Amino acid sequence: MSFGDIEFAYDAGGIRKSKTLSDGYEYRFYTEGNVIHKEHRGYSVSPSGGARRHATLRYHYDGAGVCGIESSGVVYHVKKNLQGDVVMLVDGRENVRNRVVAKYVYDAWGNHKIYNSAGTEIYDSVTGTVSGSETHIGILNPFRYRGSYFDADIRLYYLQTRYYDPQVGRFINADSVDYADPESLNGLNLYAYSGNDPVNGFDSDGNKPKWWQWALSGALLVVGVALCATGVGSGLGVGLAVAGGSMMASNIMEAAGVDGKVASIVSAGLDIVAGIALCATGIGGGLGASLIASGVGSLAGGFISEAMGYSFETGAMIGGIVGGIAGGKVYNKVHFSKIAKQGVVIGKSGQYDKVAKQLGMAHYDGLPGFKQISKISKPLANKMGWAHNKNYLKQVMKYNGTIVDIGGPLTGAYAKEVNLIGRYKNLKFLF
Repeated sequence: MSFGDIEFAYDAGGIRKSKTLSDGYEYRFYTEGNVIHKEHRGYSVSPSGGARRHATLRYHYDGAGVCGIESSGVVYHVKKNLQGDVVMLVDGRENVRNRVVAKYVYDAWGNHKIYNSAGTEIYDSVTGTVSGSETHIGILNPFRYRGSYFDADIRLYYLQTRYYDPQVGRFINADSVDYADPESLNGLNLYAYSGNDPVNGFDSDGNKPKWWQWALSGALLVVGVALCATGVGSGLGVGLAVAGGSMMASNIMEAAGVDGKVASIVSAGLDIVAGIALCATGIGGGLGASLIASGVGSLAGGFISEAMGYSFETGAMIGGIVGGIAGGKVYNKVHFSKIAKQGVVIGKSGQYDKVAKQLGMAHYDGLPGFKQISKISKPLANKMGWAHNKNYLKQVMKYNGTIVDIGGPLTGAYAKEVNLIGRYKNLKFLF
């Protein structure tokens, strides 16, 4: 692939591996997945009068992306603002530790100027003018706006899937429509950067803003709450709700300018801490178990995905969903196993709860929020109430719990309960 007289080479996954200028000066990128760990710049065959020098750069990373640039044996620490822009480089050598060697100043779209330690401008991305030495570490460092790789030879940001031109605030090629809602394409600018809102968002790989992450997190929350409310699948419901809530929190942090990986890690950590607190206090064991499992699953999924060369955020999302569901299922089993061990009393309204207390057994205590739902729709409340009641008894029977029937008029929910338990083997009568 070429851009003017510059040649680019990519691997099978579309990751850039080299760039060669017209004079034979070559950039070679050594990557793991989509992460550049080392870059070598130089002439494969030294031309007469070659103006550029050879350079080897090594890049160091932490959870927020690139954190250090190593050149000629010296490590320069990268300092960023909250939106992930590289704003300065600091010398890491012991005798000059914390000396600022370069500062970067940006406009909203990523156009920038670089200043040396004396405050003198040495580079302007709009004009491409280099006022100082091209070997200055501030110019050699390619990671700049939103932590993205700036290609000074073409003055575009390389975002893995596309190239972004900060001077016009647009990508030079259209976005993929694979993840987009077909019905929204007529009003969607596929060349726009970060939905035309770079102040409040960023696009690390050329595929943002990923509205589907918001849609998915919202859908998980709604479905999860519905399953919990109806009791049809309380374990699954809690897991889905937790996963959706965690994704939503991560999306909010990322939209506020926090790096996607950092947002995922912070969200997972908060899940674990909150889950431990809920389990320790006994306020919400099921929710607590799901939170812990979702947090652990998110971290594990993220790091595994990253090790395989894929996005940390995608792995964290999948791991969080799987972990949240697994945690909810485990709690569901423990919770209903305990109830089954106690045994359950059913029968005449106003009597079964008293008998259950006398016998030290459990009883169905109704759908949470039933009265509030009834004010909106009585038929809906009744349907949800019976679904919740039915699931409760089915779970007790699943774990072979004893059900004691104290009798009563075969009306309402009790009549449905009698029909449901039928010839259940651990059914006993007390009337």
